[in-house]
Amino acid sequence: MTKSANNFKGDHAKIERRKTRYLAGASLAAMLVSATAPALAEEKKFDIDAGPAAKALNAFAKQADASVVFAYDAVEGYNTNGLEGEFEPNVALGKLIDGTGLSVFAGEGGAFAVRANARQADLGGVITVAQTENATQGMSVEPRATGPSGDGAPVTVTGGVKDERTGGNLKGALVEIEETGQSTSTDDLGNFRFPSVRPGSYTLRISYLGYRDVVAAIDVAPGRRFDQSFAMKGGSGDDVVVVYGSRSARAQALNQERTAENVSTVISGDLLGNFTGTTLSESLRRAPGVIFERDAQTGDGANIIVRGLEPDLNTVKLNGVELPEGSGTGRSASLSNVLTESISKVTISKTLMPNQDSSGTGALIEIETKTPLDRPRRYASFTLEGAKRANDFNESFLAAGTVSGTFGREDQFGLSASVQYRDRDVSKVRLSTDLRFGQYLPLHADGSPVTSVSQIDPRTPFPYEGAAAAVYADGFSVNLDDAQTKNLALTISGAWRISDHTELSFDFQRLDQDDVTVWRQSSLSSSNSYSVRPVLALGGEARSALGWNGSVYGGSLYALRNEEKLTDVYSFRGQSEVDKWRFTYAAGYANGRRTNPERTLTTSFPNQVLDSSYVASSATDTVEGRILSLFAPRTAGEGGLPDLLLSEAGFDYFQNPDNTAFSSVAETTFWGRNEKFNGEASVRRDFENGYLDYLDFGASYEVSKFSNGYPGSVSYAGVRMPPLFSFPSLSDVGLGFSEGSLSSIGIDSPVSLISKEDLIGFIDAVPDLELVCDPSSVSGCPTGALIYKSVFDRDPRLSEAFTKENEFAAYIQGKVDVGKFEFIGGVRMSRVELEATNLNSPNIYEAGGYDIAFRESNIRLVSEKATQTEYLPRMLINYRQSDNLIFRAGYYMSIARPQVSLLSSEPTVLLFLLPFFGPNGDQPQLFVSKGNPDLKSARTHSLDFSAEYYDRDIGVLKIGAFYKNISNLLESNVTSGEAVLDQVREILPDDPRFQDVLDNPQDYDLILQVPANNPDSAKIWGIETSIEKQLTFLPGFWGGFGVYANYTFTDSSKNQPINWSQRPVLDGDGNVSGFESADITVPNVAFNGQAKHSGTAGLTYNKYGIDANLAYTKQARRQLSFEKNNLSRYEEAYGTLDLRLEYRFDQSFGDFRIYLEGADLLHGANDPSISQSVGADDGYTSKYIRLENYFGGRQFRVGVTGAF
Repeated sequence: MTKSANNFKGDHAKIERRKTRYLAGASLAAMLVSATAPALAEEKKFDIDAGPAAKALNAFAKQADASVVFAYDAVEGYNTNGLEGEFEPNVALGKLIDGTGLSVFAGEGGAFAVRANARQADLGGVITVAQTENATQGMSVEPRATGPSGDGAPVTVTGGVKDERTGGNLKGALVEIEETGQSTSTDDLGNFRFPSVRPGSYTLRISYLGYRDVVAAIDVAPGRRFDQSFAMKGGSGDDVVVVYGSRSARAQALNQERTAENVSTVISGDLLGNFTGTTLSESLRRAPGVIFERDAQTGDGANIIVRGLEPDLNTVKLNGVELPEGSGTGRSASLSNVLTESISKVTISKTLMPNQDSSGTGALIEIETKTPLDRPRRYASFTLEGAKRANDFNESFLAAGTVSGTFGREDQFGLSASVQYRDRDVSKVRLSTDLRFGQYLPLHADGSPVTSVSQIDPRTPFPYEGAAAAVYADGFSVNLDDAQTKNLALTISGAWRISDHTELSFDFQRLDQDDVTVWRQSSLSSSNSYSVRPVLALGGEARSALGWNGSVYGGSLYALRNEEKLTDVYSFRGQSEVDKWRFTYAAGYANGRRTNPERTLTTSFPNQVLDSSYVASSATDTVEGRILSLFAPRTAGEGGLPDLLLSEAGFDYFQNPDNTAFSSVAETTFWGRNEKFNGEASVRRDFENGYLDYLDFGASYEVSKFSNGYPGSVSYAGVRMPPLFSFPSLSDVGLGFSEGSLSSIGIDSPVSLISKEDLIGFIDAVPDLELVCDPSSVSGCPTGALIYKSVFDRDPRLSEAFTKENEFAAYIQGKVDVGKFEFIGGVRMSRVELEATNLNSPNIYEAGGYDIAFRESNIRLVSEKATQTEYLPRMLINYRQSDNLIFRAGYYMSIARPQVSLLSSEPTVLLFLLPFFGPNGDQPQLFVSKGNPDLKSARTHSLDFSAEYYDRDIGVLKIGAFYKNISNLLESNVTSGEAVLDQVREILPDDPRFQDVLDNPQDYDLILQVPANNPDSAKIWGIETSIEKQLTFLPGFWGGFGVYANYTFTDSSKNQPINWSQRPVLDGDGNVSGFESADITVPNVAFNGQAKHSGTAGLTYNKYGIDANLAYTKQARRQLSFEKNNLSRYEEAYGTLDLRLEYRFDQSFGDFRIYLEGADLLHGANDPSISQSVGADDGYTSKYIRLENYFGGRQFRVGVTGAF
């Protein structure tokens, strides 16, 4: 509840009080005219006991899905008749009050007013309702509003707000008592509550974007709770506008954003519960400040990036429970299997209050499913949909349905069940190219040739010299993948309104995704390397120059995968209100699991010198007179396959299965699991007088447990056969190549791959071909054996490894109103206890190989613990110039916990005692890789400013800016030197060989790979704008159009730590005397995942039963990973044009819609859906395409929905 001033106070209230009382009667009479037939003609089922009128009328309103307006004191002492059976609502109400001394008046859309006959001439004790054109002009009502009457303790005033036509609850309606200045908003069930109103007569005003205002005169009697529902009608002036479909969804969303205490974006379902989009990420992708990541296998939206921050820096909750990440190693749960059938709304909170999660640096994303109490008394719906892309890239079928009902004498208990099933066949073509940068390398400071790229300063951008700017392909691969993906989303919800002060709810969600994938890849690489030789282009100067050594290598990799991602979420929530106190309590459990059985087949080309007749003459460089690479130079920005410079005989050679060796078939299963338990409670105290609006205290406790691994593997390997002891060929094991091609993406090039059918048949049958033998033993394998079996069992103690986090959080939050200002602030405390247990398996490699006895005797479980406590102050200020013009400012602190794999992972401890390492290649090496439980959470200071203007015809204009300063960003660093020993000493074995490393570290090359916090702070800032306008002022047909657009600009900067593994060491004369490892910093590096520009522009139509949306969405090129020498990896910019056409049949027995969707309309099958490149493209370093994924381009969907 707020007491903020608004444009209904002050002078407006005085003017209203001067109006004559007879106007109220005229307004009431105008509203309570004869009913519109469709809303009243439908029969409903009633079961109401005879008894007090107030109780019976409330029961009637719920069972009829209609608004009944009455005053408690006006019907006090009256008893109604009992009612049971199916009747039209107007007939039923007549029977209910027949002979009782009460009268009923029917209004539009099924609204009724009831009052006592004896008081018909006196409006003083009756609730008087009028629908006004808008908030500041047109018809209003002056009831006998005198304010508090003086005597009597404050009482609670409650009520509900519904859509007059559908009976749907209106969320986010602004409700105000004009005489006191009190205001509040309706919750997700359309209910509002004023906990402390003194007895008297008041003017209650309700406003909702897209609807006519409701003004009601209410009499609050002493010692009695006041409760009443109100119906609102869409439109303004003399025109009645039916608000339906996407427009009703936007009305609900914008009204909730308008009345929210913080900066937020709401994506809402419509009044009938329909939520646009099949998956959650599809629904969110057009929201301001949001871009989405796509799944590399299916092209679907897999996750979202908010305000330039990667998914791990956001928090996603489902019904108050954080979604688990099923691999057991990360934090950002995939959204690709979160289907939308039962979703009511998604709130993206971009500024955080103390009572919200500790994390959520980018945003807190809260998904809410629809409660059965927010549906009609008896409700059922269905959806059927089919989709297809060109060239058989994609076919899908979707079916969804919901049933819901409320029960009890007052419909106080509800149950609902929703199911959504999607079956897709998805094909993908992927082209990938490995690149080599520069035909020769530069010189050292002393003029000697640089012999390795690792000797070049990582901060030096490519090209290192202007003349050495050529880029060559080292190799390429082609993937032809086919997947069948099945999604099943199940939601079961229960809700119980125990009394007028307590509500309980329970929700269960199961999100199941099964992917069966056939993965086929063919690759070929040219053995290119740098060596010192004369460069003719430089007049014969000696340089480390690129050249082909005459050999090739490669082969094919095939995989059959059957991955299951399963998420179960249980949530219980409750709320109780006692006088000025509000108690909320919740508990939840979430379990994310992932299993991925995989069988792979590996083939290979012998790494051999290629016959010169197999090489095209054009492969010889015309200047150098030799072959630099078996591939032609790449052109900046060029996609597609690199030009392989082979002769026709060379192509024939690699397409012959006799020249391809069978290597092995391997079977393994990866599994992961993430469990979460949480409980929370809060108490809020509302205040009646003064500036303090409320105080809110709360605490929560969450336990998260992560685990992952794989039990082992089975290998069926080829037996090397004499005389050359080479693997058997594909022909030897009965396999051959199919006649494949890339024609589906417009490339006329053959692809030599095993067919899907032959691949599946062979892998299924390979256990029947194996022999249990050991070719490395003295006895070997029998003559003629082709395949032998090996079993690799992992240590069973791996199943005991886990990572566990216990978080206790508490907060205090208060709100103060000063005039038109709202101040919401407080502090949140978060304490996280971490326990990590992993299996440590150290190894020593000596001249004779690995010391197996040492390893077996030193394997042990190692546990580490850490605790961190954070205090997070948060303050938000809202200035509400009017109900529809709001200025906001906020500061808040948040944290982002590191990925679990960075905190805890199986350590690798390896001591190489051979002197082949170090910058100069003459030292033994200690290599350690491990997680870091002492990693600090990334801590963010966020500033946010916004101005918001809401248009009454469901529109908005927003402009905002944000700035985030982030300390303790996480980096996966490679460090070296004696200082690293302190970080690994505790996990080194008690062995004299390791002791020698500790005693004489200068004699060893020490390498530690461990995540570390960035010592420098980073920053990201941006501007976010959006506009939305319904063109209802246009005449006739044109009034159905609407426009919307949003644009977000972000810019980021951080100092990137990096290791220069071979920094030249100069002697006193300036000559290179050796090399050393050094940690350096690259300044002004952009955040991974951040796109500098993103936005959407769209056109809508909503009239005559048509609901249409045409939208173009674009996001700029974004960095995927930082790499040395200005050669970072990027995802290329892309834009999509999407269209949805829907026609609605509004029948008396239900609501039916047919729709057609076209997605990605600007791209055909020959256009890559995802392109990745290397190079900053900054005017100095050009960009070069390294990967392209093709999913078939534009997709069309057709579907039908119905609701009863």
